Amino acid sequence: MAAMTGNWIFDTRSQIFYKFPKLVLEPDTGRLTLRVPDQEFMLTMTHIIHSYVGFSISDPSEIIQAYVIPDDNETHELRLSHETTPRILGTAPRFLPVSFLLHNSVIDPVTESTRLKFLHISQSPHNQEFLCTDITLPANSTVGVLPMSISTHVVFDIAEADGMCISLLSSTDGFARGLCVMAIASAKARIRKFTVDGTGETCMGLVGDVLPLSPVATYRSTGSFDGTRGRLFLTMKRDGEAVVLDIE
Repeated sequence: MAAMTGNWIFDTRSQIFYKFPKLVLEPDTGRLTLRVPDQEFMLTMTHIIHSYVGFSISDPSEIIQAYVIPDDNETHELRLSHETTPRILGTAPRFLPVSFLLHNSVIDPVTESTRLKFLHISQSPHNQEFLCTDITLPANSTVGVLPMSISTHVVFDIAEADGMCISLLSSTDGFARGLCVMAIASAKARIRKFTVDGTGETCMGLVGDVLPLSPVATYRSTGSFDGTRGRLFLTMKRDGEAVVLDIE
């Protein structure tokens, strides 16, 4: 995990602060925008991936960068190694999908390229689309910034007529297990389980049937999902009491 503050990011695994070089991706205040720029920083074993969407109406800027994590504990300044301006979110400005690291860094022993996989959730009021993005970074170079290759495909989508479907995801290297919790603020709360396998060339998904959330109660909000133990943490709407449910 990582925490971002200013131009610094904290690696909770190594307990080290890393400094980014000056980020030049600042909002263009001279253009009319739909909303403020959206950014994500995702920590992997070898790189920090920075994704940025500017949401400019005239030019919806979009960029993905990779910063090399130093091999030693003495060098704390990151170096931009790869960069691209993909169109994986479509031609019109859209909200940046929620992203999860699905498969951590795999380094090819021959080419020394690095491969990563991410699972994105593109949300709308009554539908959620799950997309798998495969990123390949050529072998690091000390001279210049290299391009990266990106491919994205839809794994599955979940439609829900009773409002937003809230996904809680627990992922490991290549596998993910998650839930959609639907109609969370009503007595009709229910869940739909799903799994994703990202160990092959393309990601495969399996979506289960809709099941009632038991015991029947009105929940205020979702907390988190422990995919390893199969436990869902919820908060009761009535008194704020925390509830732990075992999900088979």
